[in-house]
Amino acid sequence: MDIFESTIGAVHTVLAVAALISGGYVVFKTKGTLTHKKVGYIYVVSMIFMNITALFTHVLFTFGPFHILAVFSLLTVLFGILSPLLFLVPNF
Repeated sequence: MDIFESTIGAVHTVLAVAALISGGYVVFKTKGTLTHKKVGYIYVVSMIFMNITALFTHVLFTFGPFHILAVFSLLTVLFGILSPLLFLVPNF
């Protein structure tokens, strides 16, 4: 079983690593700075595309529990980024 049978698996893995690194930076560094916001957007974009590519990985399973978790993760990331963008929550 070769997980990188196509480029989707490799892209998914690269995006997952990018999300881990940028997410760790956002959690552990000073909040509210311009760098924090830019790295946060990198995290959001990498998470969105990572979850989308997860839906196209059929090497390990057909649509299974990990795909359901990818849909759930995609929805939570989208709600998490759209809430402050749409409702303009003030910074306190």
